[in-house]
Amino acid sequence: MRELDFTSDTSDVATLFQTVERHDCGYLLDFHSHNLFGHTRIGHLGTSQRADLAAKLNEDLKAQNCQTAIAASDKDPDGFARADAFIEPMPIAHVESGLAGDMAQFLFRTWIRNRGVVMPDRELTRLSPWLLLTLPDAPAGDVPHVTFIGNQSSFVKFFPQSIDMDAYRSPADCLPKDYRQGVAEAYHWAFEGEPCFDIQRTGYILGEGLPDMTLQRLLLRFETKTGLARVFSLVTLLEMHSRPFDSNRTDHRRWRQHGLSWHPAYQVSGPPG
Repeated sequence: MRELDFTSDTSDVATLFQTVERHDCGYLLDFHSHNLFGHTRIGHLGTSQRADLAAKLNEDLKAQNCQTAIAASDKDPDGFARADAFIEPMPIAHVESGLAGDMAQFLFRTWIRNRGVVMPDRELTRLSPWLLLTLPDAPAGDVPHVTFIGNQSSFVKFFPQSIDMDAYRSPADCLPKDYRQGVAEAYHWAFEGEPCFDIQRTGYILGEGLPDMTLQRLLLRFETKTGLARVFSLVTLLEMHSRPFDSNRTDHRRWRQHGLSWHPAYQVSGPPG
């Protein structure tokens, strides 16, 4: 992708729209505007606000060369080798039927209806504060570079330092290496266009100061008509736990068979009828 240059007059609305038209990425402009200012009325922004929006869009589109690999680990390659954590793929049918929640169902249905093509959409923009967007590729065993962080996302809630680009080459760099390796495989399936839905029990894998949580995650690859692709990640906090869960392999199989009593998506052992 050709680098963008906003060094001349980044507050010029015409420059913003020329960039959007060239890359067919109007949805990104809407996402960043809604994330920064709570609306998408670009013409109502002041000079400094337009400059901030242009800088965010510029940073997003120039991110193609930001991906860096993490060092190899000598631990279990799935990254969740600790007894107090696990990650489990779940049937995508749970998302389609609504058992994973309205937001996940809406995002999945949008992906199905548009055949993976993304375009400006008012309802999708309203969902954007809960999303992460990433590049559509990453080194083996690692997660991709994050290009957009919704201000209501679980990521920014538990890793607010991730938005400090002076401290991190990529927002994902603030995640522990074991966790990054553990959740990476689903991203690589999503890169190929496969919808991915899983549940995670974090235990202590996220490090000191962060709770033991159960999360659900939906990953979908979208791209514009010109081929600019992003993986949309919707992570939902389901429960925070007072103490870790002993997640050995036997417990893992029993959990898969009987599900979790506190969430409807996990009370069935197969796709809903």
